[in-house]
Amino acid sequence: MNLPIIVTILMLLQLSYSFRRPRPCLPKRKTVSVTGKLLCYGYPAAGITLNLEDTSIQAKTNASGVFDLKASKTKLFKVNAQLSFQHHCHVKETHEGKCYTTRTIMIPSTKTEQGKKYDIGTIELSEKIPSAKVVCKK
Repeated sequence: MNLPIIVTILMLLQLSYSFRRPRPCLPKRKTVSVTGKLLCYGYPAAGITLNLEDTSIQAKTNASGVFDLKASKTKLFKVNAQLSFQHHCHVKETHEGKCYTTRTIMIPSTKTEQGKKYDIGTIELSEKIPSAKVVCKK
């Protein structure tokens, strides 16, 4: 066998091998799915708008305070998903609706990588937590 034929065969083998390897540099489709229930003093918090940051998906809690959000995004790196929402649960009595509380919940990256639903459980909005921010309109 002469040298040009051997070189050609080796190049073709290497080329065919490179097409079979996974391409880590290509963006992957990642799915964020979040569910949960919001309560205000033990009663369903209906009509609260929830935003799934980094995806531009919104949903509202139903009459039972339950929500279910799902979004897919093609991204090269991790999806930094956060669930954010505003409510008047424990501020409306003292500020007559001019103030609201903003809360943000981080979605673990393991849930977006695996495409599994993340259940935040039941959240009582009347409980004050340090990460919640009260914003008042003038």
